[in-house]
Amino acid sequence: MSLFSKDQPIAQSHRTRQRFSSLVVVIFAFCFVSTLGSTAQESTAQESNSNPTAETEAEATPDQPVDENAPEEEEKKEEPLPTLEEMQPLSVEQLMKGPAEDWIVLKAKDQVLVVQPVDPRPNTLEFLADRLKYPDKYEPKSFGLDEEGKPLTGEALDKAKRIWRKTLVYLEVHMPFDKNDISEDADRKFFIPFRVIKEIIYFEDLMLKQIDTFLDQKKISEAYEMVVVLRKRNSKWPGLQFREEGLLFAESARLVDEKKFELALVDLEQLHERNPKYPELTDATANVADLLIKEADAAGDFRRARHFLERLKARFPQHRTVTRWTDTLTARTAALMQEAQTAESVGEIEKALASAEKAALVWPNTSGLRTLYGRLARRYQRLRVGVLLQPRDVPTPLNRTVADDRQRELTQSTLFEPDYLDEQIVRYRSGFLNEWEPTNLGRRIRFQLRPYRQSWESQPVTVALPMIRQLSDKMQTDSQHFDERLSDRISSVAQKSPFVFDVEFENVPLRPEPLFSYALNGPGSFELAKHDERSITYRRAIPEQPDDNQYHIAEVVEVQYDTPEKAIQGLLRGQVDMLPQIPLRDVDILSEQSSFFVQKYQLPKTHLVQFNNQNKALRSRALRRAMAACLDNQRLLEEFVLKSPPNGKARLTSAPFPQTSYAYDTAVLPQDYDIELALALSIAARKELGGALPKLSLRAPPDPESRIIAKQLIAAWARIGLDVTLAEDDGSAGEDDWDLSYRIISMREPAVELWPLLTGKETAEIADLKYLPNWLRQKLVELDRVSDWSRAENLLHGLHRDMAAEAQVIPLFEVDEYLIVRKTVRGVPEAPISTYDGIEQWVVQPWYPIK
Repeated sequence: MSLFSKDQPIAQSHRTRQRFSSLVVVIFAFCFVSTLGSTAQESTAQESNSNPTAETEAEATPDQPVDENAPEEEEKKEEPLPTLEEMQPLSVEQLMKGPAEDWIVLKAKDQVLVVQPVDPRPNTLEFLADRLKYPDKYEPKSFGLDEEGKPLTGEALDKAKRIWRKTLVYLEVHMPFDKNDISEDADRKFFIPFRVIKEIIYFEDLMLKQIDTFLDQKKISEAYEMVVVLRKRNSKWPGLQFREEGLLFAESARLVDEKKFELALVDLEQLHERNPKYPELTDATANVADLLIKEADAAGDFRRARHFLERLKARFPQHRTVTRWTDTLTARTAALMQEAQTAESVGEIEKALASAEKAALVWPNTSGLRTLYGRLARRYQRLRVGVLLQPRDVPTPLNRTVADDRQRELTQSTLFEPDYLDEQIVRYRSGFLNEWEPTNLGRRIRFQLRPYRQSWESQPVTVALPMIRQLSDKMQTDSQHFDERLSDRISSVAQKSPFVFDVEFENVPLRPEPLFSYALNGPGSFELAKHDERSITYRRAIPEQPDDNQYHIAEVVEVQYDTPEKAIQGLLRGQVDMLPQIPLRDVDILSEQSSFFVQKYQLPKTHLVQFNNQNKALRSRALRRAMAACLDNQRLLEEFVLKSPPNGKARLTSAPFPQTSYAYDTAVLPQDYDIELALALSIAARKELGGALPKLSLRAPPDPESRIIAKQLIAAWARIGLDVTLAEDDGSAGEDDWDLSYRIISMREPAVELWPLLTGKETAEIADLKYLPNWLRQKLVELDRVSDWSRAENLLHGLHRDMAAEAQVIPLFEVDEYLIVRKTVRGVPEAPISTYDGIEQWVVQPWYPIK
């Protein structure tokens, strides 16, 4: 039977306490008589001078406790004290909440006296014995004062010392408090000769026994709660540490039963730190580690397998499980190295590198592996990039994501591509042209193609005729690639030689490079090689030759992660070499990592809400302004983008283009948050729209952070009575099937890109402008035909002011963006324009993690 039970009451009534008090006096009387007969006469003469502690115990204690508490004759006839076997176990509630009580077991028939906690504790009897044997160690510094208030001296002091020594054979105890006993002596103290005490069962020991019972019953939570209570009572109580260790061991066993092996290993490791010699700890730890290693091995996660093997080895280096797995993994690595060498010998470098990479994951410190891997990795360079999104099958201007932009950058070529930001203007470069020279006062440009290619270039030499055909195709009204704006600008195209052609313009273009930044026919620098659920692989369109002196990136593998935190973890573990975007809150921390470069993009990203002007309700100026005024953009920026107070990495804005752009008018301030104005404007809009506000849908990018911000926008609009729903991001919506769009853009050329932005079309036509206000339509057309730079700036500044006043779009904020790349990747621009800026010349130096 368990020592404790919640169903068994504590047998401590007021009557029982009275009986205990009576029996205590009987004990004193018995000790008094026996001491007189056995020790007093023998020791008086011999020990009175040499050992004062042996003076007769028959003399009464200083306050005569036996005589004062002598019971009446009829009380002595009461039932005896309960024996240890008869004691009812304490309930769990009393053990947890008290009051605390000790059990004094007497030598006479193992009778038990329940008292308040004795002092000192534990080892009370040992203390009393030592005090009786060596009284001088425990003699008090003062024995009181005389009638004059001075310390005792002479005979009075000697008498006080004799009286004190006579008390050394007694243990002072206090009866448990009984709230039903309100008599004056309800809390009487008693003195028990410690020679009649067999043992003391402390309240803490009773708790330890209950903890043992809980552990036997596998009630881990209950045992833990009692351990916590006992630790608060006395954290150094003998046996508590062993129970805490047992609790860890039992908890690990429970976690193993639940197949939570990693948590079980953590408990066993904590137990090892506390007590490396705990029984069965060695094999239990090895068994759990073995299960984890097997699980990782089956999943092909050798880094994880090595991790658990190292944790086991750090504690039990000679265990057979360590030896077995070490031999297994080293043998597997040797086999993979042999596969790599065989593939290399027949020229299958990519296959050889795959085997060497796997060998580096299995057992990276294998002799000769680093040399083999370095040779192969230099020849076939692979860049691994951690991303959050994969590209869409058919992206549109409104649902295009950063993943779509990355794919287009790798797989599509343009005649011109951005190179760097020169103050407020983006400068361009071309991988196809030697030069492009304006003539005839800028009305004609001669394009001279390069008749050769560098060894690192992954595109073939291009002649003039294919480019002329593609340009002509964009000028034909019956072509599916017809570009009305480009067609209106160009009057003729003429080939002058296989590598030279002229383009004649109707009027002088403001800047020719943005006009020709469309995708060319044919592959880009890389082509899509493989696409699965969690990764996408791009390979160099034209592989580098085996005899090249310097090799460059041959393959880009984008590995998808579910969250930015997991992507950063993958970077730090060596799973990837680069992250195209990192959360702003982590920029400063990651910048301190010595193994990485954190690079800031030259152009920020602007977050905005765009209206579909084909929706008649959204042509209401009052409604658009109300929707803008009710947005607390500063709060959105700090809580959901920065996730911290302002730190200079993001800011409110009033335009869809960067604040550093030539188009930005610094006199136009961001929209203030004004809920009262928003409510007033919404009332005006309701009247204007016939008494009711429309129900609208909002498109948003698919990443979790953007969806959260979109929900905040919807909640803000709801406060002015506007019902907006978040559209599902399943890719099924048509190009015109939208009302509002939350977009994240980076506008390089406002003079060219503002028209497509407002119409929501990639190559806008005049017809697409018919839904815009007349003033806006006229200014966009005028801007498209302007040739003078100062006139273009004035027009753009005016458009900025008018669009802000009319709330044609709702600019929210602009955010600086950063990429992080391992220092083993060389050639990444210090301030890139885009993710894969100049990737054809990047070099990945051989490296793999050894931990």
